[in-house]
Amino acid sequence: MTQAAAEIAAETRRMRVRKPKAPQYYEFYAALNVRPPFFELANEAQLQECGSLLAEPAWPDGYARLPRHPWRLPDYREPPRLLFDKKFGRPARDVEAQDGLWFVTSAMKAFLERVDPDACDYRKCDTEWTSGEAGPEYWLCSVTRVLFGWEVINVDKSTKINVLIGEDGLPWYYMVYGHCLHLKPEVIGAAHLFRIIGTGGVVYCDQFVKDSYKAAGLKGGAFQKMGVDSW
Repeated sequence: MTQAAAEIAAETRRMRVRKPKAPQYYEFYAALNVRPPFFELANEAQLQECGSLLAEPAWPDGYARLPRHPWRLPDYREPPRLLFDKKFGRPARDVEAQDGLWFVTSAMKAFLERVDPDACDYRKCDTEWTSGEAGPEYWLCSVTRVLFGWEVINVDKSTKINVLIGEDGLPWYYMVYGHCLHLKPEVIGAAHLFRIIGTGGVVYCDQFVKDSYKAAGLKGGAFQKMGVDSW
C-alpha cells in the first residue's frame, strides 16, 4: 500500500469513529431597534374584555397545565387592527414583536408554515394607512408549541442557571444570560420551533430554522446561540 493510500485509509477509519455533531439551538426573536415600526396596534383595548393582546388568565387551569397556556391566541372580539403611518417610526420588517407575540408579513408566515407547520397560530390583521388606504398584509403570530423545561433542559450542563421551585413543586429557570442554557436534543426530537415552560416565554429554534431563515432573505429576525457558557 502506498503512503497516500495508507493516509486515506487512516482518515476513513477516523471518520467512522467520529461522533456526529450535536444539534445546535438558538433563541429566535425580532431584533431590537431603537425606533418603533411605522405601525401601531390601534384596537388593543377592544380585542378582549381585559383590554390585553395576551390571553387572560395566563394559566387558566393551573401553572404548566396544558393545553391552555399564556401564548395561546384568544378568540378576539375583532381582528387586530394595525394603523400605518411613516411618522410612527421606521419601515416595518417581516417580523416585529409585541408582548411576546409577533406581527409577521405573509412571507414570514409562509416561511414559518414551511419550516414547522404545527408550531404557530395566526390571526389575520386588518391594516390601514392613516390616509385611509389599505395597508400591507400582516398577521398576528404566536409560537404555541411548548415543551416542559424539566424535560428538555440539561440542568447538569447548564451550570450558570438557578433553578427555583415554586409552591406547586415545579421549577422555574432563572438565568442572567439565556444563551447559557443547554438543551436535550433527544427529548426535543423533531421540533424545530418552540417555547420552554419555565424560561419566560422565549422562542427557541434549531439550526434548520436559522439556516432556512437566512436563505429566505427575510428581515427582522435575530438569533442567539444556545449552550454557550461565556461571551
